[in-house]
Parts: sequence; C-alpha cells; structure tokens
Amino acid sequence: MMVDRDVAYLRPYQVYGILKRADLLMRRSPTASVVLQRPPEPDHPDQVWHVDIVYLYIPPRWYYLVDVLDGYSRFLVNWSLNLTLEAYTVTLTIQQALTGLKGRYPGEPRLVHDHGPQFLKL
Repeated sequence: MMVDRDVAYLRPYQVYGILKRADLLMRRSPTASVVLQRPPEPDHPDQVWHVDIVYLYIPPRWYYLVDVLDGYSRFLVNWSLNLTLEAYTVTLTIQQALTGLKGRYPGEPRLVHDHGPQFLKL
C-alpha cells in the first residue's frame, strides 16, 4: 500500500532488518522437529507396505498403475494397471496382495500412503 501511495519503497531485506531490530519477528516453534521425525524402519518383511499410484499416459489415454511395495525388502508385493482411478481399484489391489500373504502378525502389514482422494473415508 505504501508503494501504491508513493509513500515509501523498501526491499524485503530492509523490512526484515527493521522488524528484527524492533523484535517483531515470530520465532519458530522448537516442537516442529519432533513432529517431523521419520518413523522407525521395519525390521521384518510384510510389516509395512507402501501403496503408490503412478499416472501413465500411453497414447491415446491415461492409465493408472497401483503398486504395493514391502517397506523392508522393497519387493513389489502386488500391482494393477487400471483404466479408472477410483477407491475400489486401490482396495482391490491391496486385497489381492493380502490374499497372497501367509503368516501375518496382528495389525500387520501397516499401510503407508500419501493420503490421496482414493484413501479418504467419505
């Protein structure tokens, strides 16, 4: 507004210096580093599965690759190539991976995903 009214012109570093000298800068919270800590690595196969969706354009249309990776071995547990990207295609791919799994521990595998719209509960 001050520039528009031809009152004052300041560069960003000048504004920063003024705010710093007046002690008007907000400090970052020290708890942020605790929140952003990486979870522990899995210590055995099929403990954590990562679900990823890749968009593939193969002319003349788009395809959607849903893959399930084991977090311990990085083994491709299951995949599907789909014409649509809806929640049921992701669910079906994960269900197929689970049916091939033998000797599960309770609560495993834990699924890790990017919280895309296919994973939202409506």
